[in-house]
Amino acid sequence: GERLVLFGFDELVDAFPKSTDAVWHVSLPRQNWWIWTALRAVIMLLVKFGLARRMTLAKDGSHLRTKRGIGPLTIFDAGFCQDERLLDGSKDEEMWNEARNKHSDFLHSYGLGRSDENSSTYFVHVRRGDYLTHPSREFPAVLPSRWFTQQIDTIRDTDPEARFLMFSDDADYCRQKFGSEKNLTLVQGDATQSLIAMSLCAGGILSASS
Repeated sequence: GERLVLFGFDELVDAFPKSTDAVWHVSLPRQNWWIWTALRAVIMLLVKFGLARRMTLAKDGSHLRTKRGIGPLTIFDAGFCQDERLLDGSKDEEMWNEARNKHSDFLHSYGLGRSDENSSTYFVHVRRGDYLTHPSREFPAVLPSRWFTQQIDTIRDTDPEARFLMFSDDADYCRQKFGSEKNLTLVQGDATQSLIAMSLCAGGILSASS
């Protein structure tokens, strides 16, 4: 039968199906990411010669396409799939409900109930880490703190009751730059908890490509 092998989902593994006969999760720390890079290069070589299949995203984002190959291996090489037409509504809803129930204590500690109860709660995602040097040290993708404060003020202009939950991979930086902001809380949670919490907010302020 078919098997789905996941590489590099270590931080989100509890939001995905556990390893079973049909779903395997291969833990791959970032310091060993070269292993996946090398493996992908080998698989793409097999694709080139028609010995493996390659799954890509259609130009309009509505569906996935598979390039034929004679071997049993298919590499998912579709980049970011964010179109709702790709989702299975019932299964996805079931997965998210299970994840929300698992982390309900964490969510309630930040005042997050059902999504319809959080109409004035907004998330702020401050991505630093790799963005301090990507795509280059001279021109990094990281956004200045003033950009976030400007967006916070914009939301406050339209929603005076707004409160903000801030998520970041650099908590010390956020405490220094945003510690004096009213109705703003820095969230301490893992990747899965953060993703679920953000999904329950009415809206958000994003770093580029978050």
